[in-house]
Amino acid sequence: MPLYSAVAPLPVNRIKNRLFDPDARAFISTAGITDRVAKGQINAFVVGVKSLGLYNNMVFWPLRSSQNAGTGTTAYSLGGLGTFNGTLTNGPTWGVDGIVFDGSNDVITTSLTTQFTDFTAMATARINVGSGNASRIIDKNFSTGFWLGKAFVNNQAGGGVREGSTPFGRYVSCTEGVYNSLFSTRGGTTHSIYKNGSSTVATGTVVSTALSSDAVSFGGSSNFLFGTISFTLISNQSFSGSTVDSVYSLYRNTLGAGLGLP
Repeated sequence: MPLYSAVAPLPVNRIKNRLFDPDARAFISTAGITDRVAKGQINAFVVGVKSLGLYNNMVFWPLRSSQNAGTGTTAYSLGGLGTFNGTLTNGPTWGVDGIVFDGSNDVITTSLTTQFTDFTAMATARINVGSGNASRIIDKNFSTGFWLGKAFVNNQAGGGVREGSTPFGRYVSCTEGVYNSLFSTRGGTTHSIYKNGSSTVATGTVVSTALSSDAVSFGGSSNFLFGTISFTLISNQSFSGSTVDSVYSLYRNTLGAGLGLP
């Protein structure tokens, strides 16, 4: 008789899954993600933001079809702030590079209503030519003063992406039809917006401290987006320029790979 019992080795994919961060692994399981590359990208992003000490203060939504459910009406969220899954409403559709909005009344609604005094909102999106004067990517009560992430209104006439209502008047140049990663930060009385890292920045003083309790949505509550959203993120911290650079670089090389980000 042999002196040992043969034990079948674990399949390679099970060994790799055991090496994944537990939060990434749980998200992959919940969303039913099967794409091997997407799994690696999700894990790398989660590990990266944890190494930056940011994970527990953020919630994010990977919206490329291979990086989330890819079908149905639920866009799953991930992050230490809690679970705030999105619901696809009025027919936005899953696409390879993100969820596609037709500019009519498509929207993703979430249950995130918390009013953060300081915050960062991030989105990677493409706004299509012909979208009109305003296409909202992240929306939270457009009508009342300063807000948690009414981030990124496309101002076609100004050729830019603007934060907030008209009184703020801060925007960065943003070419339509290509993907950009946009950040909006508020710390104390200072508000800044960035595009593709911190090299392009517009900064000003917060005009109003009014914060709404409306839920965060993607794609608009009016002035609906005609375009594609690949990724969204909300943090209850105001990112510095160096942190913006770190998160942007991490995203571009993981979840945003292949979008043509500079």
